[in-house]
Amino acid sequence: MTERPPLRLSELHLYSVPVSLKTRWMFLVGRSIDGLTGFGEVTLQNQEAAILNATRELPGVITDATLQTLQQSLPLPVGYVLASAVEQVWLDIQGQEQNVSTRRLAEIEPRSKILCYANINRGTIDRTPNSFATRAEAALAVGFSAIKIAPFDEVLAQGTNQHARADAIDIGMARVEAVMRVSEDHPVQVDCHSRFQLHEANHVIARLAQLGTQWIEEPVAEIAETIPKLKALRATANRHGALLAGAEKFSGLSQFQSFIDADAYDVIMPDIRFCGGFSEAIRIAKYADLHGTQVSPHNPCGPVMAVVSAQMAACLPSLHSLELQHAESPLFDRLLSTSHQLTLGHYELTEEPGHGITLSTQFNEYAQKEFSQIFR
Repeated sequence: MTERPPLRLSELHLYSVPVSLKTRWMFLVGRSIDGLTGFGEVTLQNQEAAILNATRELPGVITDATLQTLQQSLPLPVGYVLASAVEQVWLDIQGQEQNVSTRRLAEIEPRSKILCYANINRGTIDRTPNSFATRAEAALAVGFSAIKIAPFDEVLAQGTNQHARADAIDIGMARVEAVMRVSEDHPVQVDCHSRFQLHEANHVIARLAQLGTQWIEEPVAEIAETIPKLKALRATANRHGALLAGAEKFSGLSQFQSFIDADAYDVIMPDIRFCGGFSEAIRIAKYADLHGTQVSPHNPCGPVMAVVSAQMAACLPSLHSLELQHAESPLFDRLLSTSHQLTLGHYELTEEPGHGITLSTQFNEYAQKEFSQIFR
């Protein structure tokens, strides 16, 4: 993206939407002095108070230096998440000013259709294998191309004896098997949430891949000591026909280079909230492409983030797929109005200016205004 003129705001609002015991979506809504409205999502689990306090300090004129200051002066990951949301508002308004979609601002010929998969984990309250299977069937019925679950709730990253860990792993495998039975020809992806130790991860990966799992995500903690070991775990997954994926929490190209240069993963997963924003995600993806690594944006949040992540994904080389949260709450489809839609396993983007979203007539029924600022 070329250097942007400053964004001059007349209003800024922060809204929250309680979704579940685990989730509260948070949205940033800015209005420019020219009367255009832009949207960003600033959802960050268990950090709502920090987000609110930092939002109160935002200035009425936004520049690239503003985003850098947020990233550098606020604690991780709050600074990066807020900077990303502010950039999302800015890009939305800039697209409307230029009468182009957000993805067209990247000066790259973007896609309009993005292969996507359903993350059904957070919305699966009943954690029985049958419940996972039922939820998977429902996601496939509405047009998703693949399913992702995180089935190893009982496997604790630390503690528990080996016998208890083996039993806990078996419980997770039963959930995977149940989803595999209903998935037919659709890929099943398993997120391990760093629950395994290096000495057991190889066996777990082999077992998952032998079941037919086509994607295994973050099997071990992503720390300096484990990065060199991930290449061997990846080889195990690949030998059984599965991909190894991860690196969703990191910021800036330099941190992703550690994984890419080590051949750690088949697929890296930059999250626009954490990675440094729209332009940085493109830089990361270009570097990954040069080294034969695919990219799949991490996106477990609300409806604004779904659209913004899709706009970003449309610009990324070596794109594998896009994650979309499925049916955590019916509010996902009630808060916004958009003509973007899911069709035959793909998220299809229209050419509406900016992000292509507006607030629905029901938004104020569910959203709580946390903060408002009028700039003079």
